[in-house]
Amino acid sequence: MAGATICGGTGTVSGPPTFWATLAGIFGIFFGPVASAIFGVAGKLGAIDVAGMTASTSVLGKLGASLGLSGWGVLALAAIIVTAVVTALSIIIWAKSSHDALCGVPVVGKFECVTGVINTVEAGFHYGYSELVGFQNNQPRIDVVVKSIYWPILTLNNPPMVWCAACTNCPPSAAAPAQILNPNSTCSPMMPCYYHNNQVCSASAGASAGAAIGAALGAVGGVILAIWLFGLMGCSFTAIFSWICIIVLAVVCLIVVAVVVIAALIGSTIGTQAGKAAAGGSASPMAGSVTLMPGAYVSVLGNMVQSPHSLGANVIWFAGWTPDANGQTVDDLTASNMNGTTVLGKSTGLPPFCFTDPDGMIPASMDICPMP
Repeated sequence: MAGATICGGTGTVSGPPTFWATLAGIFGIFFGPVASAIFGVAGKLGAIDVAGMTASTSVLGKLGASLGLSGWGVLALAAIIVTAVVTALSIIIWAKSSHDALCGVPVVGKFECVTGVINTVEAGFHYGYSELVGFQNNQPRIDVVVKSIYWPILTLNNPPMVWCAACTNCPPSAAAPAQILNPNSTCSPMMPCYYHNNQVCSASAGASAGAAIGAALGAVGGVILAIWLFGLMGCSFTAIFSWICIIVLAVVCLIVVAVVVIAALIGSTIGTQAGKAAAGGSASPMAGSVTLMPGAYVSVLGNMVQSPHSLGANVIWFAGWTPDANGQTVDDLTASNMNGTTVLGKSTGLPPFCFTDPDGMIPASMDICPMP
């Protein structure tokens, strides 16, 4: 257990995505392409003789002449198109990578089994915005306060975090003196167990596809709108350079980004709801047909990895997933193995649970996991 942070977290596990992370991503999508396009134009203007941009000897002048544009006009039009394309590609890549991280075949880790009591449950679509941006969703999860004999599994390979339940309901004999003084201290290590959910993944796939289609259509529409607005604001692609038109260009580029993002959001929302409806079922963690609830005694088998979804803690990702015959990939066997979860009974206590509860109430004869 050396090197691991024991009870490094408190309360429930809160993994990505978060609202602020999503907001930061959208902020970057808005201003990254615009900054690149505008600074690119400004850099070109600083490196090229502005007065000579309309000359027939200028490369830009020749290109502009062939298109009926000035050299400045070529750069301005290029900035608008680049803004639209970069914004659309950023959204498409973000959506695809988010979907793959959420629902792709996981890295094969160590296949483990733990037994304990469910302390907290989090269903899919926990975040309000995941109904609109389905690829920024969460897989259903239970946090299991494990029997103390399984603590070495939670600290295997020295993870940077071990999540624990609060000491509130621990007897004094189980809580250190310093923890008795602070009722919010943590005493009972938990294993976060994630479930591969069809509804979550169908919504995520629909959202990813919808966002891509929306972003592509928005890029085309945004460029057309920007060209019209550029002229409406008194700037022309055929005129010589004017510094005031840099400001106009920045404004229309921001409008391009807004059009692409809004179109992608509309596409994502449609795709999320269509995928969710097509999958049916429930987004709650399940053991066969049984919805898992706090207080249930369970044994959970699955693929254990150190996951960024829980700040690097050892987690089951996913419950019920076991290696194939070659041990190289992970197969989803949840249709036949109760999602790798066996319900053993129910505690008479209330969360937060102390490890003494499963230690005392789940005897070895009931525990289906092999001894660690």
